[in-house]
Amino acid sequence: MATKEKKITKACTRLCRYFFNDPEKLILGKELGEHNNALVSVEGDKKRIVADFSAKIAALESEVQSLPGKITSGYEHRDLPCTATFNDPKTGKKTVRRDDTKEVVGIEDMTESDLQTNLPLEGEPEA
Repeated sequence: MATKEKKITKACTRLCRYFFNDPEKLILGKELGEHNNALVSVEGDKKRIVADFSAKIAALESEVQSLPGKITSGYEHRDLPCTATFNDPKTGKKTVRRDDTKEVVGIEDMTESDLQTNLPLEGEPEA
């Protein structure tokens, strides 16, 4: 006589195809839109950050390229405060001296503007 085996059931899981219903599709669509907006925002942030760092790198590269020339020559050109003395060394000429070292920067012809005399305005004392 054959013995009948008892049937036993046990819960388990398997990877199977699941079809979304309409409310689930709507929720997934909203999530897709939110994630897409977040992605666009983060990509924009990345572009701005990369551009910012690129500008910083370019500025530093420019400084690095200019420094060897300054070191080699030992000087650079700067706008420095100077004083012009008119009709010196002779009429129609002006002597320009640095304020810090009193070194003569140049002797130049006076311009038409230099040749104009300053008239005192009403209420100002005469020089």
